[in-house]
Amino acid sequence: MAQTLISGRWQRSEPVPLTRSGYFWAALALQLAFGVRMVWVLLSQPYTAIDDAREHIFWMRRFLEPERFPHDLIADYYASQATPGFLAIYRWLSPLINPLTWNKILPTLLALAAVVGMFTLAEQLFKSRPVAFAASALFTLQMSYTDDVFAGVARSFFYPLFLWFLWALLKAKSRQVFLSVLLQALFYPTAALLSLGVLGLERLPGLSLSMSGSSTANNKSWRVLGLCLVAVGGILLPEVLGSSPFGPAITKAAAMQSPAFGPGGRNEFFVANPIYQYLISKRSGFGLMALYPLVLVLPACLWLFRQRPRLNAVGVRLLTCVALASFGWFLLAYALLFKLYLPNRFVRFSLPLLLCLLGGAALVAFCDWLGARLKLVRGAVVVGLVVPLLLLQVPLTPVQLERGNHPEIYGFLQRQPSDTLLAAFPRDADSLPMFTGLSVLASSIHALAWHPAYGQKMQMRLNDTLDAFYTDSPTLLRNFIDKYGIDFFVVYQHSYQAKRPGILAEPFRSQAYRLQAQHPQPLLKKLAQQQPTLADGDLALVSAATIRGAAPKTKS
Repeated sequence: MAQTLISGRWQRSEPVPLTRSGYFWAALALQLAFGVRMVWVLLSQPYTAIDDAREHIFWMRRFLEPERFPHDLIADYYASQATPGFLAIYRWLSPLINPLTWNKILPTLLALAAVVGMFTLAEQLFKSRPVAFAASALFTLQMSYTDDVFAGVARSFFYPLFLWFLWALLKAKSRQVFLSVLLQALFYPTAALLSLGVLGLERLPGLSLSMSGSSTANNKSWRVLGLCLVAVGGILLPEVLGSSPFGPAITKAAAMQSPAFGPGGRNEFFVANPIYQYLISKRSGFGLMALYPLVLVLPACLWLFRQRPRLNAVGVRLLTCVALASFGWFLLAYALLFKLYLPNRFVRFSLPLLLCLLGGAALVAFCDWLGARLKLVRGAVVVGLVVPLLLLQVPLTPVQLERGNHPEIYGFLQRQPSDTLLAAFPRDADSLPMFTGLSVLASSIHALAWHPAYGQKMQMRLNDTLDAFYTDSPTLLRNFIDKYGIDFFVVYQHSYQAKRPGILAEPFRSQAYRLQAQHPQPLLKKLAQQQPTLADGDLALVSAATIRGAAPKTKS
């Protein structure tokens, strides 16, 4: 809605179509500037990846080369955890575009769709395009602060689909509400459960979004809720009741005894500090550590400028439903730990969404106050204040970007047979499947403990890997090769530095420090310096054949 300052008050004029709104295009331009920069960095540097893509995307080479990652425990596990929609959007497009390349482009498209969703939702809630622009700008900042969208994984679909759902619900578009919930169940089931919670709460007295109160509208709302329940249940129940190839998820009792779920663990959840566990943690709490400070602070300033802009009554009810549904599922996830995965996932996305909406209103309220005193045009104040603020805050490159600095090594490994098996220091192995297309025995980032049938095998592999990398015994090293069929060791010299094991998760960190003290001259370290198959700076490949030559066979 266009507005003009007349006699010190903002007067509404005729609405301008969305596609002709400067605020709308400015919001898209801010996101596009960051997205294009991200795509340029990722595509111009072949050995780069967003952090979580190294977990969820690497195995998709199988779509183009079915022989890749044969009998690979890690690839099989992550393939089994992929949701149907997430899997389909990569598999269906694989004949046209390499999944690893698609993963570098898709996040920007999802982010743009999310900004469109945020802008249209905020406009409906506040009847103000300046607020929609400011909220979208803050939302862009929040998305650039984490890799939730830019990893291009299943959770990256939350914002576009959930914002579409909220807008459709607000506009009483029943078919779009149903379709959005259906897609949420296929791509990211947590979003579907949250949407069902909103639909259920919206049926309660005092929270209904229908202002007419007619029986027809009421019956229609019940039908939509019923259809969504059937659709989500039909998609999720077979998965819940079916037999997973890796067995059931870990129980709360078992997790409380596992170092992986304790302080410093790969799946850190239970910590002694209740403030950290319930408020700050990105797994067990509200995830305040994943909120950009501006997004967290600005809504608290809204009370200073209470006059305008104001959230309409329907908007208050909608945001109340979202907040209550998020908190309700959060508590239920704690009660059923870990049957609903992580409690944090029910607030991790909805909380930033709510804060960006309120923060956008706070920014525009301040601009109104400032513009009225300086007698400036509102648009100039909003854009002139918000755009520089965002440009100073948005990073030039994606957060948690992983870079490979040894292209010669990666190229050599890519030319090896597809059944080649690599072993590396756990943290150094994280990116190897993504950059080389070869299996690794174990790695830190892939050592999830949610399913004991998988987690226990990974723990054994990681323990054996650390023993092999620190041993000074040729026999033990050769036995390790024979046990797992290792073809190459990838050895970083800096991994043997005194403080390097500190970046490992527990319980492997403690084991590494113990082995480091017991074996000050590891055999692999010597072979990497003296007999490397290929070396590049502090990185060297040591073949199994080299180690066999250095390891005399034991007599039977």
